[in-house]
Amino acid sequence: MQQLKQIIFWMFFLGNPIIINAQFTITGKLMKKTNTPIKMAEIIVLTNENKAIASQLTNEQGEFKITIAQGNYNIQIKQLGITIAEKNIQVDENINLGILYADETKELEEIAIISSKKIIERKVDKVIFNVQNSARASSGDALEALKVTPGIRIQNEAITMIGKSGIGLMVDGRLLPLLGDDLINYLKTIAAENIKLIEVITTPPAKYSAEGNSGLVNIVLKKAKNDSWNASVRANLKQNTYFTSGLGGTFTYKKDKNSCVVSTLYTNGSNQGIESSTIHYPNQQWQNNGTGKYYSNIWSNRLGYDYQINKKWSLGVQYINNTNKPNIDDSNTVILLDNITQQQTANINSKGESKRKKELNTLNFHSNIDLDTIGKKLSIDIDYLRYQSSVNRNFNTNTLALPQSGVLTGVQNTLNQTNQNIYNISTQFDMQHPLKWLNLNYGMRLSFSKTDNDVNLFDITTGQPIWDNNQSNKFKFKENTQAIYINGNKTFAKEKWQTQFGLRIENTQTEGNAVTLNKITTINYIQFFPTAYCMYKINDRKTISLSYSRRIYRPSFSNLNPFRWYTSKFSYSEGNPNLKPCLSNNLELNFNYKDNTSSSLFFSKETNNFGQVVILSSDEYSQKIIQLNYYDNYSIGFNQMLNYDKKKWWENQNNLYVYFQHSDSKIYPLTPKSNEGLGVQINTSNNFI
Repeated sequence: MQQLKQIIFWMFFLGNPIIINAQFTITGKLMKKTNTPIKMAEIIVLTNENKAIASQLTNEQGEFKITIAQGNYNIQIKQLGITIAEKNIQVDENINLGILYADETKELEEIAIISSKKIIERKVDKVIFNVQNSARASSGDALEALKVTPGIRIQNEAITMIGKSGIGLMVDGRLLPLLGDDLINYLKTIAAENIKLIEVITTPPAKYSAEGNSGLVNIVLKKAKNDSWNASVRANLKQNTYFTSGLGGTFTYKKDKNSCVVSTLYTNGSNQGIESSTIHYPNQQWQNNGTGKYYSNIWSNRLGYDYQINKKWSLGVQYINNTNKPNIDDSNTVILLDNITQQQTANINSKGESKRKKELNTLNFHSNIDLDTIGKKLSIDIDYLRYQSSVNRNFNTNTLALPQSGVLTGVQNTLNQTNQNIYNISTQFDMQHPLKWLNLNYGMRLSFSKTDNDVNLFDITTGQPIWDNNQSNKFKFKENTQAIYINGNKTFAKEKWQTQFGLRIENTQTEGNAVTLNKITTINYIQFFPTAYCMYKINDRKTISLSYSRRIYRPSFSNLNPFRWYTSKFSYSEGNPNLKPCLSNNLELNFNYKDNTSSSLFFSKETNNFGQVVILSSDEYSQKIIQLNYYDNYSIGFNQMLNYDKKKWWENQNNLYVYFQHSDSKIYPLTPKSNEGLGVQINTSNNFI
């Protein structure tokens, strides 16, 4: 009943604007007097006050389609800035203007018309997806636009890059310090119609951090028109196992030297998680089945302000706040079976309730200075981040002996209280320095991070909380990094060849302080990360490119914490303060045809990789999970992308991803000597307009 009320409310909320602001469609076809269609002409809709409210380019057949509200308008059609057709119309229904003939006395003959940018462009170090030229991508929000971005895969609102183990999201070149639901909610605050293009960087150049086998996605927003403001309201509904709804809005303003943006989005709902596993012991097998209800209560806010001091110097500030209460209700059942008789010998039933609160605050100051008229430019960014998380988790476990009349043989009730605080301050300087023979850029970045983690566990089986010193933990972690980089690119042989080379040097110091265990571990290291790119333009339709990069994957503070974390009386996990970072070498070969077909072949070698190792006890039915540097990994894969957009009413995107992985263990026979596997992913997306 409650869900029905919510649905009725949202239907009423969403329905009213449609009734009040009815939208109508204007269609037509632009022709020369010779009945030849005119493509790439600009159709502009003007109000009686001569204000442009909509525009579009004609397609290959000279056709156009524009949606506007009821009213009186002037339709102007321009080519190379010259008005070649004009018509006044009154809109109170859908209108087909039929064939409009251009005024050939104003038309420029024998001059090539400048076409709009292609939907997909290939550069030496990135793929550019021009969102504003795709009907499918330019509607909805940024998350919807990413769903049709080449090389990006979104499943269950988790964003991944094909062939990469991680991904970093940027907006206007600034990395977002957001993950999971916080990142998804932030992307939903950005309307796709405000996105100019999306850059997909599978091999990040030296300018960016070498952390992780990750790619980067940069969302470039459109610049607001001067003396303008815009306000929009969005709402969404989703019904899976449980109901989720969201409501938000965005306001932008630009006047003279001032511009600002305010955006907010509130999301409330929940989803279901299901997991199962089987652990085989010499005499028994444990069958585990668990379910959980994961609540989402997120409020995401963004405030930005920029000031143009003069034509060469601008300053700006951006504040992001995300508050989330991701509570969890979960239950788990473990069935114990005798390996010989296959009879059930016991049940272990667990139930948990987590009350959580997370809050992220970030503040960015940025400045851009044009130092001359030939492209020399200095950019400065200063960032502050504070992340706070608190968890109160009640957890109870009942062990039931079977088949002996269901006798209760064990009861355990616990309360876990966890508080985490993360602080980071960083500054980055980037210099663009074009030379006659080379486009050069260089810079530096300083980053200082501190994490405080405090865990307290209480036994509440008797009704009175008793602090458990053995399962309570306080851990502090510091990581400081200093980085410098230089990068150069050059185009030659009449722009048929593009090359780029870079080097990044990172110096890192870490300190892990296990306060509970009175143990401090410090690690210092310096690493070099070269990058190289080469692209050859075979002709206007075909390009081939090759890239190389060296990357690093550092252990997180939780991987380094040596404290034992008990998930049950039979299982615990612990970090390893002696973990070393993993290094990878990556190669990628790309072939592009007509900017709608792309073939990629990649290879990656990861050395000294780390992960969780499960060590089982054969006699006590217990397991230890520990982090170790224990394997080298080799990956090879192939990705084929095909886009079809020849029909004005249909956009189609297809993707085939095939990969093979092989790993060699360094701790055999504790783990298998080697593992390997083949994976295939096929995705297709269709949009009918």
